Amino acid sequence: MYIYYIIVIIFCFSLAQPAFAEENQPIELEPVVVTASKIEEPISEVPASVEVITHQEISDKQAVTLDEALNAVSGLNLLTRGSADPGATIMIRGASYKHTVFMIDGIKINPPFDQIPEMGALLLSNLDRIEVIKGSYSALYGSEAAGGVINVITMDRPGTSYSLSGGTYKTFNGNLLYTGKSDDTSYTFGYERFSTDGFKYSGPYWNNTITGKINQPLSVLSSIQFSTYYWEWDKYDRALCCEEDSAGDYAFFIDEDAHASEKSWINSIQLSQTALLSWDYQLKLAIYNLDFDMDNTLDTPTTNRPSPYGWMLNIDSFRDIFEMQNNFYIGERDIVTAGIQYTLERVEKTERGNTDALDTALSAVEPEIKEDRLIRAVYLQNLYKIKDSFSFTAGARFENSPGSYDELTPKAAILFTNPEHQTTFRAAYAHGFRVPSLNELYNPFMGNQDLKPEKSVSIEAGLRQPLLNSHLFIDATIFKTDFKDLIDWSSDTTIFTLVNVGKAEIRGFETSIQWEITEGIKTEIEYTRLITRNLQTDEPLSYRPDYKWTFDIVYKPIKRLVLDINAIYVGDSFDPNLAGIIGFDGKPLTNTIPSYTVVNMAASYNMLSKSAAFGPLDLFLKLNNIFDEEYANTADFRNYGFTFLTGIRSTY
Repeated sequence: MYIYYIIVIIFCFSLAQPAFAEENQPIELEPVVVTASKIEEPISEVPASVEVITHQEISDKQAVTLDEALNAVSGLNLLTRGSADPGATIMIRGASYKHTVFMIDGIKINPPFDQIPEMGALLLSNLDRIEVIKGSYSALYGSEAAGGVINVITMDRPGTSYSLSGGTYKTFNGNLLYTGKSDDTSYTFGYERFSTDGFKYSGPYWNNTITGKINQPLSVLSSIQFSTYYWEWDKYDRALCCEEDSAGDYAFFIDEDAHASEKSWINSIQLSQTALLSWDYQLKLAIYNLDFDMDNTLDTPTTNRPSPYGWMLNIDSFRDIFEMQNNFYIGERDIVTAGIQYTLERVEKTERGNTDALDTALSAVEPEIKEDRLIRAVYLQNLYKIKDSFSFTAGARFENSPGSYDELTPKAAILFTNPEHQTTFRAAYAHGFRVPSLNELYNPFMGNQDLKPEKSVSIEAGLRQPLLNSHLFIDATIFKTDFKDLIDWSSDTTIFTLVNVGKAEIRGFETSIQWEITEGIKTEIEYTRLITRNLQTDEPLSYRPDYKWTFDIVYKPIKRLVLDINAIYVGDSFDPNLAGIIGFDGKPLTNTIPSYTVVNMAASYNMLSKSAAFGPLDLFLKLNNIFDEEYANTADFRNYGFTFLTGIRSTY
C-alpha cells in the first residue's frame, strides 16, 4: 500500500505548484552515450533502449554500490544474498544474469570461470555515469550480451571531491577523488572505502577501491591513456543454504565461519588517433585479473546441524584483450565502424570439501581446472543518420574460438522522429548468444566439453513522446526474446552433467513517465510487466517477478536543499527449488518468493557554498527501507530492515 502514499505525494506536489513558468528549463535528458554503438552519440539519437544514470542522480539518491543504483531501472531485476552483498547480480528483461555483459570503461569483466558479473562489488563515488543498454547486443559485444550491456564510466572531470559518512551496523563509507593537469598531461586518482558489521542474516563486509588514469596527448590528433581500476572485498556471509537439519530436511542456517574474499584488477592502455578527417581509430590492450577465495570451517556436528558443510575454494581468472576499432565517416550521414578483437581467457581452480555428510575432515585437493580459451572476433556496423529525425544501424559480429565454436550474430535497429510532434519510434531485431563458461566446460564433476553456445532471437519496438513543452516524457517499449540450447542439467538421472536442452520464451512491456512538475519538483514512474516460460517444464523462469513498479521524486524547495523519495514494488517470482526447504523462521518455504515494497529517502543540504579549508560542503542523510520491510529477492536470504547513512561531501 506504500505505492499509494507515493502517488498521493506526487499529486499534492502538482497541486501545490500547478503552473509552469515559460522560462523554466525542460528536463535534461540529453547525455552522450558510447556503449550503444561504440561511438559517442546523444541519447535521443540512439536506436536502442538506453538508460543513463548520471553522477548527479547517484548523488541525489546517495547510492553507494552499483546494484543499489541499478535497482530502480525498469526491466532490471536485482538478486542478492542479503544486504551488503558484493555478489549481487542483475537480470535484464528476464534474461539470465549470465546474459549481461558488464564493463568498466568499455573493458569486459564477466569472470571467465562462471561469467556472473558481481554488481555489488563496485562502489560509486568515483563514477561519472552508468550506461544501461537493454536488449541483445552480441552483434557488438559478443558472448553474454544476449540480455544487454552495463558499462560503468569512471570519472575524469577536473577537480577534487571527498566524502565521509557513517550509519547503522557500524557502516562507514569514505572516498577521495583528485583530477589534475600538468602541462598537457591530465591524471586522475581515486580511493573509496566501504565497511559494515552486517546484521543477523549478513555478516561483516569491507571493500577498498582504487582508480587511476593518465592521459598524454602525443599530437593535436592523437593521445595515449593508461588506466587502472582495482577493487578488493572481504565478507563473512552468515546466511547459508542448504544443509540437512535434524529431521533430514534441507534448511537455511546461520554459519559465521562462511567467508569469501576477492581481488580484481584491470589495467589498460589505449592509443587514439585521427589519421584522416574521415578516419579515426583506437588501439586498446587490457588485462583483467580476478582472484577469488572462499572457505568455511567444517564445524562440529550438533543436534540442529548434524551434517555441516565445509570447503576451501580458490579461483584465479585472467582475461587479456587486444582490440582495434576503426571509424570511417562517409559524408555527413554515414559512419562505418569496423573492429577486430583477440581475447585470451584462463582459469585455475582448486577446491576441497566434505563431499559426504559423514566426513569429519575436508578432502584432499579435488581435481583442478586449469584451462584457457582463445577468442577471435571481427565486427562491422553501419550507422546512417538524416539530421536528428532518422537513424538506421545494421551490423554483425563473427566470433570464433578454435576447435570450439563459430558464431555470426546480426543486428538491425531503426529510429524515426516526427519533426512536428517530436514523437520518436524505434525498433530492433537481433540475435544473441552465450558461450559455455570454462567451469561449465571443464568442471570435473558436471562439465561437458561438447556444450554448444546458448542462442537467442529478440525483437523490440518502442515509442517516446514529449508533452507539456518537453516538461513531460512518456516512453513505452514492448519486447520478446526466444532462447534455445540453454545449458541445464541432463534429464537422465543416472548422470550428473550439463547439456544443451533448455528452451525459453520471454515477453514483456516497459513504460515510464518523466515529469518536471515545477522547476523544483521532478518525478519518474516506471513499470515493467514480464511473462516468462520455460518451454521444457511449462513453468515460469526462476527469479523473474511478474511486474515491477518504481517511483522517484526529487524535490528542491530551496537552492541548497535536495530531497529524494524513491520506492520499488516488486511482484511475486518463482523458484521451483524452494518447495520444502526450511527457512530461517523454521517453516517450510514454497515455490513463490513473495512480493515486497521498499521505500527509501535521501536528503542533502549545502552548508557551505565556499570554504578555503574544505571547499563547498554538503551534509547528506540517507534512509533505507523506512517502513522496515523484511523481504528477500532470492531464495530466503533476507535483506536489511531500516538503516541510515549520514555524512559530509564536497566537490570543487
